[in-house]
Amino acid sequence: MLLEQSKKYTDALLNKIVLLTGGGAGIGFEAARALSYMGAKVIIAEIDAAKGEYAQAYINSKFGNNNVDFYQINLADEKQIDTLCAYILDKYTRLDIIVNNAAVVPMGAVEAVSIADWDLSYAVNLRAPVLLTQKFLPGMKKTGGIIVFNPSSPGAYMSAYEIFKTAQMELCNALAEEIADAPIITYGVTPGFVKTGTCLKAVGIVASSMGITADKFIETLDDVAVDVEIAGAGYAVSVVNAEKYNGQITSSYQALLDAGLIEGKTETSVRPAQADYAHLSTLFNTSNAYTLRISPTPL
Repeated sequence: MLLEQSKKYTDALLNKIVLLTGGGAGIGFEAARALSYMGAKVIIAEIDAAKGEYAQAYINSKFGNNNVDFYQINLADEKQIDTLCAYILDKYTRLDIIVNNAAVVPMGAVEAVSIADWDLSYAVNLRAPVLLTQKFLPGMKKTGGIIVFNPSSPGAYMSAYEIFKTAQMELCNALAEEIADAPIITYGVTPGFVKTGTCLKAVGIVASSMGITADKFIETLDDVAVDVEIAGAGYAVSVVNAEKYNGQITSSYQALLDAGLIEGKTETSVRPAQADYAHLSTLFNTSNAYTLRISPTPL
């Protein structure tokens, strides 16, 4: 495991209470694993019971600390979010960190994606982070906290997904200004192109819409692909060094570079949240910061 290379991160988040949405598989699973390793109590809010139960059992067994708590939820349902928040406050009395990782990924031309899928994307990719922020912000203003968003940037045949992910950074911008005097940090972190099952399914739809094969599409991105553990561990480590990123956008890769856990070319800088979204790290956009990074090497 990447974090095990440095004793600095052992117990770096000891007893911090973290809500991680969509932590049952892929990047979220790796983030949960890293957060648990660093001593955090992690509530995985996941719609897929099988994935959530597996993540809970596997990570708790691996570290023997029972730090992972799976909570099944459909984040498109506000009543279920209310119940989740009540559960967290009743069991843990507070929440220290929110990592907005969960997403639904409808792909296709604007005219081809059903309005039901547009609505679902809005509900999960933007409305849920807003609701979670609203519900936990009053407590965080008293005890302190970190709110992490997972933005992306728009592109052809991805608008039903990317528009709401882009809006997460606008939300972060506004929030950072509103809570400037509160003991709360908020920022965005992007994973880059990671070959998860969800990503590969989305690639197939986008490639078809562009009139090319999925294999051809993926081939153009092979040199900028990021390993799933790097993506997830970067999410987790960014939390430890959150003050560095307050009101900004960083990437999983950059967070690991900053932490001294991998070697490679650094980004020019941590971008302000107001930066041009065309330059953000995205799932499929090859004209982004990941063109600087080939085969990052763990230390």
